[in-house]
Amino acid sequence: MITLDQAKALKPGDIIYHAIARNADGTAQRWKVNGEAKTWKTLPGRVSVPVKHGLRGYDYVNEKNLHFICLSDPTKGGKAKKRKRYAYKVVRIEDELSCNMQFDINNFLVRRYQDGSILEAHPGTPGIFLFKRLEDCKRFVSTCSKFWKIKRVIPLAPLKRVKKSIMVGAETIASCHDNEDLKDVMTIFYKGPSATRYSDLIIQETPKGTYTCQKIQVVGDLVERGEKEFER
Repeated sequence: MITLDQAKALKPGDIIYHAIARNADGTAQRWKVNGEAKTWKTLPGRVSVPVKHGLRGYDYVNEKNLHFICLSDPTKGGKAKKRKRYAYKVVRIEDELSCNMQFDINNFLVRRYQDGSILEAHPGTPGIFLFKRLEDCKRFVSTCSKFWKIKRVIPLAPLKRVKKSIMVGAETIASCHDNEDLKDVMTIFYKGPSATRYSDLIIQETPKGTYTCQKIQVVGDLVERGEKEFER
């Protein structure tokens, strides 16, 4: 409903909605103010506002029917839905594990990115590596499209841009057998290759557009209309 003061403030061209009457599609009936609001100095509790609906519907908003009037469509009430923000994770086609080809199923860091699953990064790691922009993800996948595919995911924690120009190589990560190994490797990730005590650890460049996230929900394989860019 609207108040008396709101009714008096209506101007020609304003749109109002009926609180009960509905259109065929379920939305609220829409009326347009088509004249000036009439008020009376000696009768401050009265108001009369001419309104129009469609081609032949005419009526008046007055102090007796304010409870039938809304300034916005009541059928679209409530909080507006937030648009889901997706990110993109590259996984192996065969087993839906991380695209790290050196990982085996028994590695304690391995994650299987099954549709609908919620996954958290292993404690002590920078997070799950993914891409925020689809074009960056496609560019990375194109280097090995016969073995990799793209999963659409929903970040459940803040995304962090990987600013380092280097990251620990795939073989190094896959060689971790416990948390002590991981601790040494993560020292390299955070401080750069000069921090390592070992000379045989492999370093590789970070793919453009790489982000990390501590927790994600897997939606499913990326399928684009009219395109078959990647083998499945």
